[in-house]
Amino acid sequence: RELSNIIEQAVVLSRNETLTVSDLPLRLSPGEEIPDEPMGLEQQVANLERKHLRKAMKESLGNKSAAARLLGISERKIRYMLKKYGGD
Repeated sequence: RELSNIIEQAVVLSRNETLTVSDLPLRLSPGEEIPDEPMGLEQQVANLERKHLRKAMKESLGNKSAAARLLGISERKIRYMLKKYGGD
């Protein structure tokens, strides 16, 4: 069930017709360790936000306005997330 959810999420979030390793959540990327204990919902949301923020900032070459458009959120929210998760 979890694998099915991960694949479905990757398909929805991918901008390409073919999924690649980079489309998968960080916890499934090569070299990543799976935590011994399950994370709480709050931690999972934070990890997902952080991952998508990093990806959008990378794709937009650090342009906050472009990253906000990629994520479908306001530039103000991008600034908040950068402050919250570091990277600004």
